[in-house]
Amino acid sequence: MIAQQAEDHPVAIDRVHFNDHIELRDRMDTQRKIYSDLKSDYFSFLSKTM
Repeated sequence: MIAQQAEDHPVAIDRVHFNDHIELRDRMDTQRKIYSDLKSDYFSFLSKTM
């Protein structure tokens, strides 16, 4: 059945499952930067107050 499916739909074998999601990747990079900055600020605050 798998061989028949491959013969019937040859394009499906070469198909990439996930497209390159530039917008999502940019949003994730921004989120990482915000989180990193917040974490740094928080640890700086803790070091000054403790």
